[in-house]
Amino acid sequence: MVDCLLTTLKDFAGQGHICKAFRTFSLIRTHVSSQTPCDLVIQSLSSLLLCCTNSKSLSEGKQIHACIINLGIAHSWNLVPRIITFYTTFGLLDDAHVIAETSNILHPLPWNLLISSYVKKRQNEEAFSAYRQMVNRGIRPDDFTYPSVLKACGEQLNLAFGRDIHKSIDASFLEGNLFVQNALVSMYSKCGEVDVAHDIFERMPVKDAVSWNSMISGYASKGMWSKAFEIFDRMRATDTEFDIITWNTIAGGCLKTGNFIGALKLLSQMRTCGIQLEPVATLIGLGACSHTGLLEIGKQIHGLVIQSHLDDFDNVRNALINMYARCKSLKQAHILFQFVDSKTVITWNTIISGFAHWDRSEETSFLFREMLLSGVEPNYITIAGILPLCARVANLQHGKEFHCYLTRREGFEEYLLLWNSLVDMYARSGKVLAARKLFNLMSKKDAVTYTSMIAGYGIQGEGREAIELFNEMIRLHIKPDHVTMVAALSACSHSGLVMQGQKLFEQMQSTYGINPHLQHFSCMVDLFGRAGLLKKAKEIIIKMPFEPTAEMWATLLGACRIHKNTEIGEWAAEKLLELRPDKPGYYVLIANMYADAGCWNKLAKVRTVMRDFGVRKSPGCAWVDTGSGFSPFLVSDTSSGQTNEIYCLLGGLNRLMKDTGHLTTEDSSSEEELCEGLLLICASLIKHSDFSATVEVAALQVLEGKGTLIESISVFKACDLSWNAQGSFPSAYVSYRKINPLVQTHSVPNITTVHFILMHFFRWFFKLTMFCGNEYNVAMEKWFEVLHEEIEVEGRVTNAFKRQSQVIHCLPIIAIWEIWRSRCGTKYSTEKPNVERSLSLIANTLSQLITNQISRLKLNSSWNAITTLLSSVIQYKTSNHFLKLNSDGSCRLGKCGGGGIVRDSEGHLLMAYSLVLRQGTNN
Repeated sequence: MVDCLLTTLKDFAGQGHICKAFRTFSLIRTHVSSQTPCDLVIQSLSSLLLCCTNSKSLSEGKQIHACIINLGIAHSWNLVPRIITFYTTFGLLDDAHVIAETSNILHPLPWNLLISSYVKKRQNEEAFSAYRQMVNRGIRPDDFTYPSVLKACGEQLNLAFGRDIHKSIDASFLEGNLFVQNALVSMYSKCGEVDVAHDIFERMPVKDAVSWNSMISGYASKGMWSKAFEIFDRMRATDTEFDIITWNTIAGGCLKTGNFIGALKLLSQMRTCGIQLEPVATLIGLGACSHTGLLEIGKQIHGLVIQSHLDDFDNVRNALINMYARCKSLKQAHILFQFVDSKTVITWNTIISGFAHWDRSEETSFLFREMLLSGVEPNYITIAGILPLCARVANLQHGKEFHCYLTRREGFEEYLLLWNSLVDMYARSGKVLAARKLFNLMSKKDAVTYTSMIAGYGIQGEGREAIELFNEMIRLHIKPDHVTMVAALSACSHSGLVMQGQKLFEQMQSTYGINPHLQHFSCMVDLFGRAGLLKKAKEIIIKMPFEPTAEMWATLLGACRIHKNTEIGEWAAEKLLELRPDKPGYYVLIANMYADAGCWNKLAKVRTVMRDFGVRKSPGCAWVDTGSGFSPFLVSDTSSGQTNEIYCLLGGLNRLMKDTGHLTTEDSSSEEELCEGLLLICASLIKHSDFSATVEVAALQVLEGKGTLIESISVFKACDLSWNAQGSFPSAYVSYRKINPLVQTHSVPNITTVHFILMHFFRWFFKLTMFCGNEYNVAMEKWFEVLHEEIEVEGRVTNAFKRQSQVIHCLPIIAIWEIWRSRCGTKYSTEKPNVERSLSLIANTLSQLITNQISRLKLNSSWNAITTLLSSVIQYKTSNHFLKLNSDGSCRLGKCGGGGIVRDSEGHLLMAYSLVLRQGTNN
């Protein structure tokens, strides 16, 4: 009878019918007498404890435990493990620990259960304590004890205790046990001792999937992916069955090492082996598609995600949005984003970064505002993802708005990444002074901070400031990286600092321990090319340990064209053609070089190659910020209602360039490039102006701030023109760009070209009406007063134009006018003029005269001759240009007398000058 009831109780307990099991136990107790074997009761209670454990019935289980204590069988070998398992299931590890401590069982099972429960709950110290208690009681650990304790050592990176356990294993003759060996490999791998783990792994007579996974994971955790891939290949050769951990680890390794196609192939093989897709594998596959732009494969993974109901996971949804966005399917990404009910900050960051990646400035700003309105607080990742976009599209206004947002919010001060992004944004937008001000305010700086600032100075042609900042970085023991060296070398290149650039390049490996990369060699080619040292540039390409890129050949080719070196230019052109580049600009550059050299047959071949390869010149495009967003203008765009005015303005600019000798009629290719560039800029100025009366008014609105030509225009290809726009750009124009940077482009030659044209145009064609007036009567003595002694001044001027390897053939009168304009307020204010700027402008004027080789203007060593030269320039040049200046009368007569007054065509006084340095004029 009792046996039958016991069988029924076990059935009820196994089926989870706890109430029926308890009623059956009551019947059993009524039939139990003192003569009934105790084993029957113990079996009944053991079954009841198991039922309470499985059904999560805490109170009933405690009742059973109380009954066990009352019956005096609490130390039963069969019941103690059941009681410990019951309490550990409910997380009551302290109660379980008491049971293990109070039991007199010398078997490791109760302690194994307790230790493994501590490890699962990540209470590793308690696990170590339980292990010590167990050993101190004379209980020998077995092949279940050691894996648990070793796992705790690996989780806590407690290598010392792990080594002690290893010694105990060696003494217990369990070193050959597979589970123990796997645990040792895993522990040493997690603690970073992969060499020790590898030795144990190689000595293992038998290996299972856990063994291989432990070794692969160990190498992966150290970033030693080549070793991990090697173990994986060996594992495949043994026909060991892979589990999902193996596939995910290796596929994730391919993703991290940039082998995106390899990651996708592994996931495909995993599916072939019958392993279903799970969240981690899904994230790996979508990440690979995001990096490669393989939209179709991403869509297939999306289909599998829906089939497997994995789209319920937030991280999978975010990965899908990111995949579509990075594959340029922004519409689909936005649709998925809208279907997300509870959008977290990660979801918002994903969609915002997706639009920012493709320079969609307006949509990015709109999404950011939507994020704020939704009540989700942006984090530092949000802002750091948007600021580079503001720099790339030169949307300085939005960048300033985000700067203000950061200053108003608390908690962002500690994120150096954000402030580095701000410095980079201002620097790349041409606002170097603002970037430097922010840089100086930062209490903490790293290599990225200095690199951004150095790059900003380099873009603006301020190489000396960039080198000074680099030296400061070294003095502060901030180690430069390869990106810093690229920025510094590029700054030297843009500023003509050949010696400094060479020195930096030589110090890279010897002083800073940086092996030169391809980018560094490319900077050196650009440095020597700009300086006209074409043989050195060629030597760099020949001797460097890398294959030259198309960009490098194009750099050398452009320099050869500027410096009229047809021999090296043809060599570079042939090498560039061998690479069959897909960028149309390269072919245009080659064609222009052949046109300059008169190699018409070779020019025809280049055109044929372009036609055969289907290479077409992309139309130039300019943008203007109208206040409500960016509006584009393409070459040959006739959508504007002022098309006639646009092309009239273009014609006027062309005539101006030809009259000043800056555009030759023989160079048809250069003229074509110039026309394209001028057309884009003029169109941008006029198309979106609020004034349609005249071209002049439209452009003046831009100058006065009522319309804004954006700071950075990625427009047309490199056009150097016949007047040597490359080389050392005169500091007069560099200084001018700091004050009024109307146009900058990402193509370096265009910066010089376009800026010079616009400066000429606005200063001369509009008759300088913004600054002229009868109230101005400024004598040259006002700015001579602040100069140093005559000898020092002459030395500075001489050194200044000695550094000019090339100068632009421009109107020297521009420099005189700029001096007058920048000094005109001095008479009415206490602010002292800038000595360095005055010297720089004068030096460039003289340097330009020398370059033009005007026979009747001779440079003398005496300082008084400088003003004579300036007055001669006015008399010599004014008859050839739009603005008619008159040199009339003497300021004061004396032994060194002479001078004049410069007026515009309407009689307004522009400038008064005197040949006597310490005398002014009362005119």
